[in-house]
Amino acid sequence: MKAKHIIGSVARTLLAITFLFSGFVKAVDPLGTVYKIEDYLKAFGGFFTDLLPLAEVAAIILISVELILGVCMLLNVRTPWTSWISLLFYLVMTPLTLWIALTNPVSDCGCFGDALVLTNWQTFWKNIVLLSLVVVLLLCRKAIPQTFVWQAELGIALITFFAGFGLMEYTYHHLPIMDFRPYKIGNNIPELMEIPEVRDDPYLRERRRRAGVHLRELPEGRFHLDFCGPEIRTCQERLRSTYP
Repeated sequence: MKAKHIIGSVARTLLAITFLFSGFVKAVDPLGTVYKIEDYLKAFGGFFTDLLPLAEVAAIILISVELILGVCMLLNVRTPWTSWISLLFYLVMTPLTLWIALTNPVSDCGCFGDALVLTNWQTFWKNIVLLSLVVVLLLCRKAIPQTFVWQAELGIALITFFAGFGLMEYTYHHLPIMDFRPYKIGNNIPELMEIPEVRDDPYLRERRRRAGVHLRELPEGRFHLDFCGPEIRTCQERLRSTYP
């Protein structure tokens, strides 16, 4: 029983941190979450495009659920309930992120806003890990005793909801209190848009040679990449045969 308590507590804490981080970085930039949900709806197409006006409501609900689940899990508030809700959450999100990884309709999932950008496949495997933690927590939930009386638990959930909603309301009308966007104040946008120069290096030259990539020097110290690997040559041959 003690081992189950420790394992369940570790799983609960990791899930809580994930939900809190995900909810917070969305709450400080709620418009970014709205835009990402709109991208998903447009990518799905069909009747989903008719739901675009509801993207803002969906963003508020998503952020609120993540914050409440995070706080409740962290403070051990109704752990059996939050475990089942988390299971339902990831049973929906995991197949969805698998489809997104296979079809690639959007560049990134937006799970952690601009604070931590993951590829679609990274998002899918992240959800597999979190779903596994939820299953572990469900198996160990009876070994985790209740901490608060129900009145305190209700108060914690309500305070979390109103605090999260207040944060979203403030950042909706003002700049984010913690700005993770690339165009935040203080960043030099023209410099961030510059493409770094390709520099020659013995180590990289060997890596390129093995990969079939050659660096050709141009005037004024610039370089040009020539891709000559077997896969590229095969592709070039196919293009020549198709478009002589």
